Amino acid sequence: MPILTITGVDSTVHVCECCGKVKLQKTIILAERETIGAAPKFLRYGVVCAAQATNYDGPDIVKQARKYEQRTKLLQYTNPNATPAYLGYNGR
Repeated sequence: MPILTITGVDSTVHVCECCGKVKLQKTIILAERETIGAAPKFLRYGVVCAAQATNYDGPDIVKQARKYEQRTKLLQYTNPNATPAYLGYNGR
C-alpha cells in the first residue's frame, strides 16, 4: 500500500489526478511512496479526493498543506540543503 504525504498546495493545476474533475481553484500536492525512503511520485488531487486519501477533513488538509509549505520555506531560508524530513516532519 503506498504511503501518501501532504507536500503543498498548487493553484496552477486545475485538474484532479484522482477523479479527473476540472476547473478546480487549487489542488493538494501529495507525495506517493511505495516504501519509506523510496523516491516520491508527486500527485495533484482536489481537496475532496486528497482528504479522502489521507483521512483528513477538507479544511484540515488545506491547513496542513499550507503548514508544510511554510515549514519548507523556513527550512530553505535557514538551511538551503535541508528538507522537511530534517526536522522529522512526516506530513501529520
